[in-house]
Amino acid sequence: MFQQLFFEFIKLGIYSSFLLLLGQLVIKKQTLKSKLLSLLFVCLFVLLIDGYLLLSGQIVFFPHLILSHVPVLFLVGPILYLYYTYYITNTNKFRKNHFFHFFPTIIIVISLFPFYIQSTDYKKEFLVKTLSKKEISYPIILSMIASFSTLVYLLLILKKSLFIISREVFEKEKSTRYLFYIVVASLGADLTMFGTFFSRSLDFILISLVILVIIILNIYLLSWRHPDFLQDLNRIIEEQKKKYVKSHIDSLDIEIIKEKLEHFMQQDKPYLEEDVSLEFIATNLKLSNHQLSQFLNQILKKSFYQYINEFRVQEAIKIIQNDPKINILNVAYKVGFNSKSSFNTTFKKITGTTPSEYKKLSKNKGLN
Repeated sequence: MFQQLFFEFIKLGIYSSFLLLLGQLVIKKQTLKSKLLSLLFVCLFVLLIDGYLLLSGQIVFFPHLILSHVPVLFLVGPILYLYYTYYITNTNKFRKNHFFHFFPTIIIVISLFPFYIQSTDYKKEFLVKTLSKKEISYPIILSMIASFSTLVYLLLILKKSLFIISREVFEKEKSTRYLFYIVVASLGADLTMFGTFFSRSLDFILISLVILVIIILNIYLLSWRHPDFLQDLNRIIEEQKKKYVKSHIDSLDIEIIKEKLEHFMQQDKPYLEEDVSLEFIATNLKLSNHQLSQFLNQILKKSFYQYINEFRVQEAIKIIQNDPKINILNVAYKVGFNSKSSFNTTFKKITGTTPSEYKKLSKNKGLN
């Protein structure tokens, strides 16, 4: 009874991961971060399906999916780490040295290729032998290495975030608690997998998948209730960095920087691009990333995303005032947002009203 209930729960996770993937694919302006996120949801989707088929015994009807989880497991850690790194550093360009993170996956695919092209009967026989043998086989060893790799990447993410998960910040900022819970739950799911490797019991896979589904459902809810979660994390990180780094702007003329930045934002409107980065704006102003970041944080008292979003909202207001009949989603895309939910949340945070409510007010004023 409980096993069947867990199976249904895993099915819910499969549907949710698919919906999250669709949500990323329909984004008009695909950035490096959105592509990485889409790839992550593909990985989670494959892992849940593969796990469900194995636990339910239906994998025998899909023998070509046997061992498909191994290269996917090797992908999860690097994708999570790079996505988190790019987001908190406002980077939108893939760095060549980061390609090395995907080397293990390429090597695994090449090493397993002879197995992938085997016949259906060979794969079924292989599965039966692997599950019945007591000793640790080659695919088990690969899965162990993959799980250990994911564990290392999760610990690296935790290490990068340590300075924002102080007790004071943890109690004050919801975003840090969300991050902490997601990382800890992911560690739990990964560590549970090691029970399968040593005990050969599929119950550990079931527990690991259930934890994974809980994580996916929480991400799904988080994307709706708190779409600016990662932007808030970026703000918190920038605020914490100020306490530890020396000043990079003492020797600069603050008024000149302010004028140049304002002129660049008004004339070039870089905020209309969804993947606009701190690095891009700093380069155009001939400043370092640290100098611009410190200027925004200490002089303007804003994070990079707060500053960018204020311009986006002001631009959205102009568009709505000029055309009160315009579709809200079109406005969101025009001013640089990649989703309606993120646009609604940011717009209300800055103006005190939603875009739809503002649109109605503009229409009423036009009638009058």
